[in-house]
Amino acid sequence: MDVLDIDLDRLAVGALRLGDPPPGARPPDGYEFQDGRLVCWGLDMDESAAVRVAGRMFTRATTPQDARAWLGEPSSDSTGGGGLRWMDYERAGATLALEFDSGGLSCVQLYADGYA
Repeated sequence: MDVLDIDLDRLAVGALRLGDPPPGARPPDGYEFQDGRLVCWGLDMDESAAVRVAGRMFTRATTPQDARAWLGEPSSDSTGGGGLRWMDYERAGATLALEFDSGGLSCVQLYADGYA
């Protein structure tokens, strides 16, 4: 299982910080660049995906209760049909967005202010 680290202090995914240029001619999957700068990173969670945030391992089995216990109160917390739930954690200049479905954590995104 490959584990990506999200650093909320640096606003980075692995070595790339929001606002950095692409690391090569072809940006890696899951990274979105605008005007030559990283503005969003996202990962659809499956059973083999894992992301480390604030020293905690987020996997498909992560629940909204886990996220709240590990990261504190979200800036926003909303629900939708089909058991969907979105929790956003805002930091200076960025948002960590967590999407949950009935199976647990389904998507993780880190995006710059003004992107969404």
